[in-house]
Amino acid sequence: MLRFQLVRCLMIALLTGSMTATGNGADTADGNKSAKGKSDAGVAFAGEFWEYLTRVEYRNWGPAPQTSADFRDGENPHGARTKLYVNRTIYEDPTSPAYGSILILENFDSSKKLQAVTVMYRSKDTAPTENDWYWMQYDEDGKVDNFASDSGPVPLAGRIESCITCHAKAQGKDYIYANDPVNGNVAP
Repeated sequence: MLRFQLVRCLMIALLTGSMTATGNGADTADGNKSAKGKSDAGVAFAGEFWEYLTRVEYRNWGPAPQTSADFRDGENPHGARTKLYVNRTIYEDPTSPAYGSILILENFDSSKKLQAVTVMYRSKDTAPTENDWYWMQYDEDGKVDNFASDSGPVPLAGRIESCITCHAKAQGKDYIYANDPVNGNVAP
């Protein structure tokens, strides 16, 4: 039933054009600045996606293979401490993430207070040149975070250029840092 609901949300998002919404005012995949309608649709999709994540209780998901479920040191723009959760789709083959893969990074401050939740969701034809990742960031209450731009706040949902630019540096061209070797081992 939950899988059906997620597919339904995705179909709505694709039909409304939210899968090409940008999150930081950067260009969309076709080179145009995101329109308010697409941005609104991206927020709507991200809201439905958050409802899905809370229904399936993502905090019961495990970490990526060969990584720890404990807090780990984070880096900017994520928190001082982080926790990673992955769904079964990516857990089964993290080095070749299938469509439907979801990675969730909880971002905490140094006192382990939740600051934000960032999500990578792989969806076909979302952003073909960026391995089809759809990006979202939520505040500690599950509302879509905003990026402050010169033209006002822009929701962090969709094709977020800052996420893409950073994650493009991940080894293996999969946009996933958890797969990258650290001292000969997979990242913690």
